[in-house]
Amino acid sequence: MRNRYQYKKARKGAAERDNSLCVLCGRPAIDTHHVVFRSHGGRDIADNLVCLCRDCHNMAHGVREKQIQQELLEYLKKVS
Repeated sequence: MRNRYQYKKARKGAAERDNSLCVLCGRPAIDTHHVVFRSHGGRDIADNLVCLCRDCHNMAHGVREKQIQQELLEYLKKVS
């Protein structure tokens, strides 16, 4: 079961780390994205969340999903 408090805390940590800006294009972030989807075992922790603008978030769930996931995993390695 999802712990809403843990998720809220993780979102805040990701927003602070990413300065509330989209990590792909630099625009103001609107969404928090799970790099490894929860349906694939991803956790609600800051090390699995990134800030994305709406357009980049849509791309992350679209035809470029695998490519963007790889870019985001590399980003998380750099900032950890």
